[in-house]
Amino acid sequence: MRHSYATQILTNLRNHKLKLTTILILVLLAKVFAIALPFTLKLIVDGISEIQNNDIQKYYYLPLFAIAYACCFLSTTIFDEAKEYLSEKLIQPIVANVGANAFEKLINLPDEFIISNKSGAVMRDIDRGLKALQSLSTLLIHTIFPTLIELIFVITFCFISFDYWISSVILIGIFVHLTITLIGSERLSKEKINLNYADSESAVKLSDAVTNSETIKLFSSEKYETEEFYKSLKKYSSHAIKFQLMHSRLRSLQQIVISIALGTILIRATYLASINQMTAGEFVLLNALAMQVLLPISFFGSVWKEALRLKADVSKLSELFSFPSPNKELNPCEVYLEKSPSIEFKNVAFIYDDGTRVLSDVSFSIPSGTTTAIVGSSGSGKTTIARLLLGFLEPTRGSIFINEAQFNQVERQNFRSQIGVVPQNVVLFHGTIASNISYGKRTATLAEIQKSAKDAQLESVINGLVKGYETEVGERGMKLSGGERQRLGIARALLNNPKVLILDEASSSLDSISEAQFIQGSINAQEDRTCLIIAHRLSSIMHADQILVIDKGQVIEQGSHESLLREKGMYAALWRAQNY
Repeated sequence: MRHSYATQILTNLRNHKLKLTTILILVLLAKVFAIALPFTLKLIVDGISEIQNNDIQKYYYLPLFAIAYACCFLSTTIFDEAKEYLSEKLIQPIVANVGANAFEKLINLPDEFIISNKSGAVMRDIDRGLKALQSLSTLLIHTIFPTLIELIFVITFCFISFDYWISSVILIGIFVHLTITLIGSERLSKEKINLNYADSESAVKLSDAVTNSETIKLFSSEKYETEEFYKSLKKYSSHAIKFQLMHSRLRSLQQIVISIALGTILIRATYLASINQMTAGEFVLLNALAMQVLLPISFFGSVWKEALRLKADVSKLSELFSFPSPNKELNPCEVYLEKSPSIEFKNVAFIYDDGTRVLSDVSFSIPSGTTTAIVGSSGSGKTTIARLLLGFLEPTRGSIFINEAQFNQVERQNFRSQIGVVPQNVVLFHGTIASNISYGKRTATLAEIQKSAKDAQLESVINGLVKGYETEVGERGMKLSGGERQRLGIARALLNNPKVLILDEASSSLDSISEAQFIQGSINAQEDRTCLIIAHRLSSIMHADQILVIDKGQVIEQGSHESLLREKGMYAALWRAQNY
């Protein structure tokens, strides 16, 4: 749902009605006592004037007026601080909830979003959006709402108590000020969006440099990457300078309007006081009220600019929530696999949004408990088949069936929890070997972890380490070799005793001896499982029940190892090329 982050906020506010009502009452009380300050000051000034005119009776009231002034000041502070505390108790959990939902939304988005967006920019957008959401909420409660209350009261009082000339000047000043603010802020908001894009661009380059630092050094591209990052920073600086120039111009125009209005009011008040139509206390009161309404209006302009700036920051968070979530079919059913399932692809095609065709009407069946291998040249669509089966991509046309149930009616997260996957590039988290193996089953015992490591031919490597299973693997597992990372990925996949096992180039980083051990281990691991193996090395899939040969997104050959060799087609050619 578009702008669902706003829906979440409103839902959270409805769940905290009492707290929100208390905050609004505190805001109102704080503002009442703040407005009472100039009225108390008027009584004190008028009392002093009457004492100077020998009205001794007023002398006894002055200390009470002074105490009342001090009490109003203290009350304003107390209610403001109470409002600040309760606001934080209200806002922080709401922002945390929206942040958690944004995180959940992000990690559940389909591959189209991940492929089309740069990770560094997405992370910066979320971080900036959450901070802006918090600031925007605080701004609304602490500034915008109290200022509006003050404006309504002061304008109403001025029309009742002073001549229409003074009230008209205040209204005209407010109108001109707000008009300038609205026009200028709209331009500032557009420039802020440009500033955000430049900021995200530099964040992307920084993220890429950290992630690919080894590749940068390998190709001696340190200077080039530094220059590219500097260019992105210069672009950001250019937009920042332009934004500040626009902000300064707007601020100057606002202050000119406020100064003219305030000066005009004081000239009029001075004239009224000189002809005895205004007391000294009323003069002080008018001056205080004028300052109290015009200065907040000046500040309100800045607040409005800030609100638009924050709105621009939140807009990216809104885009994230508005991106359609995958797998929202009606009533998806949970599938618990008591045994290895059968899998069928029926006339499946997949085409990217830019028109790139990857698969064309692919059809095949994997009977329960059997092993199917897929081979073919790079870019033929092998990995796409695995990603479709995992629900990371949606077929453009055709259907996938699990135990004769159409896959788009299956709850994906539940199904994936029962699948073991070993990708070509195993992703490890910064932690221990044990925590990475047990990532998919955090309740696993050490004995279970050790058995899984043994099945993946990793036990001897771990036993040779000083800290054993408590060895830290480093950022993205860089302390381990490619083969060790791949075997750890195999151990992780086997730990859950999955009913479906997908091996996507799982032995590509292993040496010949380790691969032979892996093949034997994988044969054992495939017992009582439905297996899909994607491979370049044909020696690793000779034992498969059936082999599919994919070329240009189509199945061109299908059969066992021996039958495909007899056909002397593409598979036989690949076999000869790898063995001679």
